[in-house]
Amino acid sequence: MKEVKEIGSDTTLVYIPDFIDQEKAEETFDYLKNSLSWRQDKYGKYPVPRLTAFMASADVEYKYSGLTHQGKGIDQEMVPLLTAASKEADEEFNSILFNFYRDEKDSIGFHSDDEPELGDNPIVAALSLGDSRVFSLHHIDLEYDAVNLTLASGSLVIMGRNCQKFWRHGIKKNTGGTRISLTFRKIVKLK
Repeated sequence: MKEVKEIGSDTTLVYIPDFIDQEKAEETFDYLKNSLSWRQDKYGKYPVPRLTAFMASADVEYKYSGLTHQGKGIDQEMVPLLTAASKEADEEFNSILFNFYRDEKDSIGFHSDDEPELGDNPIVAALSLGDSRVFSLHHIDLEYDAVNLTLASGSLVIMGRNCQKFWRHGIKKNTGGTRISLTFRKIVKLK
């Protein structure tokens, strides 16, 4: 069942707990864990507290926080998920950034996906696989209450228009286990 939340600043957050069934979620988790070329990036001399991978066509490049991901094509196994997420979000996603949270020590700090190559007001969707983790959003001016969602395996969250302008989101360290997140974006500034 789709849950639509109006979270202020003309912003909509959509949560679909059963975007894919549990069998497909487990199969996809295992496939990605063992098939992707995961990389450990660094912010300066400090390792990023998670592993990442990226898929997009060769003309797509994504830069954030001093890191660069270059597209080399989209795995055919991922095309149905990219297509389904695009349809659900009413956006033509053309890239997938994967984050692998290996254990409770891995996280991603509060941020907005507001890089120039995403355009002025991007929609971003994230598919969660593996252990549940808490996804948190905070308004940039603390004008609205924080939003916390426990993202179950197989669930999709869609951050609608204005979300990247007015909200920061992140995954905190906690007692959760391994999780893979597929974040779907439309990159408009091509290489």
